Amino acid sequence: MLGSAAVGFTFSGSGTLRVTPYAGSVMATARTYNDQPTGTFGQFIPGQPEAEAIAYGQEARLIQLSQSAMSGVGFRTNVGFVNLTGQAIEVEAKLHRCDGTYIATRTVPLRAFEYVQVDAIFTKAGAGDVPDGFAVLRTTTPGGAFLAYASVIDNRSGDPIYIPARVVEP
Repeated sequence: MLGSAAVGFTFSGSGTLRVTPYAGSVMATARTYNDQPTGTFGQFIPGQPEAEAIAYGQEARLIQLSQSAMSGVGFRTNVGFVNLTGQAIEVEAKLHRCDGTYIATRTVPLRAFEYVQVDAIFTKAGAGDVPDGFAVLRTTTPGGAFLAYASVIDNRSGDPIYIPARVVEP
């Protein structure tokens, strides 16, 4: 296998892949990590089938979120969204503390099939310290469907943990 430098790639950032088998089934996973001299475990990211999408009229939850007001301690929470449709949609993320106290709503516009990650979402909402919080997610666009996740990162080591959004069943 050739390294990225050997083939001229210099990309740094994030993205998504849509994997569609022509026959049979396929399993896809990924792993992200912070490349430190002392090592790290990183986070496992499972492929998510379209059947797990959050559709218009549904709500999903991201739980066990955390954000420190100081960057060198505690944790930070990044939230990612993937639009599964060929139309622009808006996704609404209502942020709460673990006791249900409402913090703020963040609206994320997504172009057709776009992926967006909102870093330090609680800090951008002006929340200060949130040792334990959650987000309620939905699309306000009829016909919209999306996937979402949170990555909660240890500010000291850079180690992340992956948290998938799950639809709330009635």
